[in-house]
Parts: sequence; structure tokens; C-alpha cells
Amino acid sequence: MAASTTAATKKVRADAPVFTEGEAGLDAAWLGGVLGIDDIESAKLEDFGPSGGSAGHMRRIVIARKGGAEGGRFLLKTTTPGGEGASKALGTFRESLFFQEFAPELRGMLRLPEVQLAHANADTGFKALIMEDLTGCIETGLLFGPFSPLNAGRDLEGAVERSGGVTPARVAAATALAGARLHAKHWGDASLTARSWLRGSQWALGEGREAWEASQGHAAAMWTKAKGVIAAGGQPWWDSRVVDILDASFAKVSWADQVARMTSSPWTLVHGDFHPGNFMWDPSATGADKADPAGRSLAEQAADDVGRLVVLDMEVVGVGSGPQDLGQYAVSHADPAARRGFEDDVVALYHAELVRCGVDGSSFGLEACREEYVRGGSERWMWLLAYIAGVCPEPLTHFLHDQVLAFCLDHGVTPETVGQPRS
Repeated sequence: MAASTTAATKKVRADAPVFTEGEAGLDAAWLGGVLGIDDIESAKLEDFGPSGGSAGHMRRIVIARKGGAEGGRFLLKTTTPGGEGASKALGTFRESLFFQEFAPELRGMLRLPEVQLAHANADTGFKALIMEDLTGCIETGLLFGPFSPLNAGRDLEGAVERSGGVTPARVAAATALAGARLHAKHWGDASLTARSWLRGSQWALGEGREAWEASQGHAAAMWTKAKGVIAAGGQPWWDSRVVDILDASFAKVSWADQVARMTSSPWTLVHGDFHPGNFMWDPSATGADKADPAGRSLAEQAADDVGRLVVLDMEVVGVGSGPQDLGQYAVSHADPAARRGFEDDVVALYHAELVRCGVDGSSFGLEACREEYVRGGSERWMWLLAYIAGVCPEPLTHFLHDQVLAFCLDHGVTPETVGQPRS
């Protein structure tokens, strides 16, 4: 893998950043202590655009060293100004806690951004991370091509060219391996429930009903809002089959069923927002061929490619279903025709990697994995599509509606077979 494994023994600092000149820069002496650079002259902040996840504000740190030498560049991710209350309520400050508590043990298994500081304040909701600048990497969502409106107006040809012509199947296969490594490490680990900051950790204990019902109620309210638009004649592209499946799913909302599923099904540490936009492809990483050599299997290629993937945005990290992560990923960006071509192989690769990493394949077999990929993916998208329908622009909602419809039709998900939304 291209990522350094030496960070496994390094303790990530957790103190709050020290700003100077308002928020134009960071205190040079303080930053020098964090980075281990003793001659920093200044550390200015530059806007980094819209990146940063759902609740993050991203800026680039540009360091000048004494004597005029350039000192390198890093990224500073903080809670969006004014968004501390939402961060506290939603728990998105947990991303910093993930890098403090889980990232060190996962390095060497999958690639995460190198983080020098991860600060979280649960009382205020403020978080801050100082991490490596991944500007040279490619968001893997771009490698799925122009099919998705999420890629509209972006340099897709340039991204594919810089990647060496990587295909969606290769990206999905490598991501499946990364997901399996993340999930296998804490498969069925009861100690996860002791970390109350992990999303869903209390649900795994049959606790936290009020927060769970609030989450389901929020999505249900967005779906009611969207149905009002549909009833008034707006958005005529809604397919009655999608409407019926969504209605049936929300009609099945039950805390008792939620507890039954969480206490009877294998759960683990999950990303929680597992989609191609939250992974970067490093074209400079060593140990992986850029092209698909003739006769090389998807599994063989994925074993090399996983070292090129950098996993980002752990704001929704929590306790849940591993295959559900993979199901969310499959719907998000891929042309259904392409998905149909690779998903069986990708799910098989995912399951094989789980077993290789220590999950008992006799108690969680491939068929159970496939079933949970479908159930978890479709039910996660019941919640997501309902929410998106109430808040997102019509083109994106239309696209994801079609994605969900295709997935449900391909896998026999109906109003009778769908379960309640997974928040």
C-alpha cells in the first residue's frame, strides 16, 4: 500500500487549533509543534471550495518557513461556521473521534488520509482536523462517467485519463475490498456499543429509541412534503412502483423491528455514507498497474487497486450493517447497466475479503451477504431517497429515483418485501 503504516504507532493530537489574525492563519509556533517543524514563519489559510462533507468547512494551510522556503501544504477541516449546533445534534464531530480512536489500528489495512490533529468538542459540536492535502488524487465518483448529474460540468475525461483509464468495475471492486477491511476489523465487536458517540451504538443495545424515531420522522416528513408536490402535478416522472415501495417502507416503521434486527443480525463498524464521492483515487500510488493487463482477474486487480483508494468523510461512522454500506454504494453513481455487469463479482469479492480478514464464513455465508446487500441497500435508500426528495434539486432527485427503481426491479424489492427505512 502507498499509505505509510508508521502512523499506526503515532498518537493523533487532539488539542484545539490556535488561530491568529482572526481566521486568516494558524499560530505558527503551535502548528510547528503539531507538525514537528520548528522553523515555521507563517501558516495562512486559503479557501478550498465546497469540499468537506455535509457539515465540514475545508481550507488549505499554506506554510512558509523562515528564510522564505515553502513549508508544504495541508488541509484544515472544521465545522462549518455557525453549524456547531447542528454538528452537536447530529454528532458529526465524531469524525475527529474516529481518527483518534480507530484510524491508528486501521492503517495498514486500508488507506486513510494522514491526520496530524483531530479535535472534537462534544459540548459545542466543534471539530477540527489537520490532514494531508490530497489535491493530486481523483474523486472516484468522477470515474463513473457522465451518467450521474453529480458529475455534470466536471472534467471527467481528464479524471479518467489521469487514472490511467480505470473502469467503474475496477473502482467498485477496490472499494469493496476497502469496505470489507473496515467492516471485518470490528465484526460483531460488542465493545463498539461502549462508544456512545458512534452513530447507532445505542440502537445496537436496544436503546436510543427517541433519537431513532426522530430520524425516521425527519425522513417521513420529507417524503410527505415530496408527495404533496407529486399530488399537485409536479415531478410527473415519479414511478408509481417507487411511490408504493416508499409508502410501504414508511408504513412498516417499528422500533421493535429495529431492535430485533440489530440484536439478531451481525453488525460492525460502518462508514455510514459509503458512496464514490467519499473515496479518492491516488494515481501516484505504487504497487498497482494502471491498465487492465490481459487475463488478469478483477480480484487480482482489486488487490492492487485498493492501495490507491483513500477513504474520506467519517462524519456518519457508526454501528450497523457492513453489506448495507456496499448496497448504498451500488445505487449512488453507477449506470444500472454497468452495475449489473459487476455487482455479483463485487459482492463475492467483498465477502471473500471479509472471510480472509477473519469473519466466520460458516456463520455469515455468501448468500446471506448477498441478501443483506440487497435488503440493506434498498432500505437505506428508502430513507435517503425520501429525505433527498424533500430537500434536493429535482434533477438529482429524479436521477436517484431512477437508480432506486432499477435496483429494486433488478432484485425483486416490492412493497411486500421491503423493510422499514434504515436511517
